[in-house]
Amino acid sequence: MLRRMFIPLLTALVLISLLLNIFLLSRILRLQAGLSRIAVATGTTLDAVALQLEATATEKLDFTVPISETIPIQAEIALNETFQVPIKTDIPIDTTVRLPVDLGLFGQTTLTLPIQTSVPIDLEVPVTLNRRVPVRTTVPLQLKVPVTIDIASTPLADRLREWAELVRSFRANLGP
Repeated sequence: MLRRMFIPLLTALVLISLLLNIFLLSRILRLQAGLSRIAVATGTTLDAVALQLEATATEKLDFTVPISETIPIQAEIALNETFQVPIKTDIPIDTTVRLPVDLGLFGQTTLTLPIQTSVPIDLEVPVTLNRRVPVRTTVPLQLKVPVTIDIASTPLADRLREWAELVRSFRANLGP
């Protein structure tokens, strides 16, 4: 009699176990399908990331750096030069000269001589300038400096290629 009760109970337990296994198997298959979709989407994204890293390694960055500064200047300028200054002119002379003349036995007399003439002057006079001139000022500096960085010529390009290779390696582990 115990055997008769045991067989239906065992049958019920087997059926319950079978139903639980079917339920768990359906959940596992559904989870596997979801993970497969995620792997495909992740793989596509990782391929795009690797391509973008490779492309970035060959690009150039162009930008403008604004510079707005005031530069103080304090200096002394030494001037030590000799210049030739040409002088070309006529000096007019209009005067009367009194000239004492000794006439020996006849005594002394004064002659009055009117002079009206002009003296031409044509010469070069050296002028030496030897001086220190202090300069103290501030110069405002307003610039927009264009800057171009060729990423391919920097160490960053090698690093970007390494990262792209790491992404591809990770992508290969995800499967097709």
